[in-house]
Parts: sequence; structure tokens; C-alpha cells
Amino acid sequence: MPEHPGRGIRATILVALIVCPQWPVSVPMASADTAHVDLQASLPVTAEELMPLEVRHGVYLVTEGPIQGRQVPFTFEPHGDRWVLTKQEVARHELHRDRQGNLLINRETDLREDRQIDYVSPVMLIPATVDRDTSLTGKTRVTVRSTHTPSVTYRGICTWQLDFIGVAPVETPAGTRPVYRLRAKREIRLPLAQISMTIDFEYVRGTGMVATSVDQVIHSLGLFTERERWRLEQLP
Repeated sequence: MPEHPGRGIRATILVALIVCPQWPVSVPMASADTAHVDLQASLPVTAEELMPLEVRHGVYLVTEGPIQGRQVPFTFEPHGDRWVLTKQEVARHELHRDRQGNLLINRETDLREDRQIDYVSPVMLIPATVDRDTSLTGKTRVTVRSTHTPSVTYRGICTWQLDFIGVAPVETPAGTRPVYRLRAKREIRLPLAQISMTIDFEYVRGTGMVATSVDQVIHSLGLFTERERWRLEQLP
């Protein structure tokens, strides 16, 4: 009998979609006036500018969540036609940029729980061009399996929404620069379980992602609800 999805899938979702930030940063939400000024000067911006496909190595710091304080080494490197972010002993995320310039998520693997999620249609991480009115939605089938066996453990549906939510100033080693915020809302429905996530991504143009926050709720069997919040930042 397959393992209950509320357990096996849980850890996979917790570490999903977290792509390498460049230094620790805590960015306050901009005021309406500040956001307006930054928007005028800083948009539109491209996916290539927000998340350059360049080899990176570093160490994450979990600043909020069940493993708060843990340091996790990572690599971000090309593998065939995909770019792969590997967080040591934690997770692996496979991305690609399509011909239109969109950055998409193909597969995510939880290395701790031996669970792999494949998106039948890739999920949007960053659209080719981000502007003040960027708002996208989509739906795809997902399969979830053990990396050691070819059989599919679960099949489900993922619905997603991605919105641009603003620009705020942030201090970086290069001085004050605007940080761009994208918010992803995702819902994965599996047999006997439903996972809802809100993920805030923060990017610096020409550098990449500087922080990621995850708010996740798991409903199991229609009876049990678990909620967890995570935030990851890269050490200098």
C-alpha cells in the first residue's frame, strides 16, 4: 500500500521552488510612493535580468522554519537542456528557459524523503517580461514517485497563479538597488491530500533571487490541517 500523501509529499513541497539568493536580506514592503517611483524607473524587466542562468555556488541559511538556523550548501549548474539547483541532502530543482524567454520549472525532488514531482506542463517561475500588470495563471497534471522506483505513486493536479507585487529598495554589496517581488500561489490536489502554498520571491536585477518566503498549508483526509512557514537567504 502506498504511503499516505500527507507525509511523503509534505517534505517535497516544503523545499520546492527556492532558487539561489545572493546574500542575506530582509526587505521591508515599500510604501505606495516608493513603489511608484521604483516602478517608473525599473520596469519592465526580463526573466534573464532577474534570474541569469550562470553557474553559482554558495550556502543557504534557513532564517525561519522547522530547520531554522541550518546552513545548506548549494550549486546551480547546467545539465543538458536544463539548469539544476541542488541543495545538499535537501532538494533538487530542474528549470529551463523556453524560446519566448520564460523561466519554467520542470521537476522537483526531495532528497530527504526520496520524492520526485514532475510537472507535465512546466510551471512558470518568471515570465519573459515582468511589468506592473503581470498576472498569470495555469494548471498542469503532476506525477509523484520515488526516485528509486519507476512506478508512479500519486497523480494529481496543480493550479498556479503568479503576480508581480512591487519593487522596494534593498541594500546590497553594490549599494542600494531595487528588489523585485513576485508572488506564486499554488494548489496541488492529490488523493486524500491538498497542499496550498504562497511563495514570495525577491530578485535583484542582474544578480538573481535574494530571498524566498514560503507559507504552506496541508489538508489531509479532510480532517487534519498543518501549516508551516519558511524563509531562506544566502550567506555572504
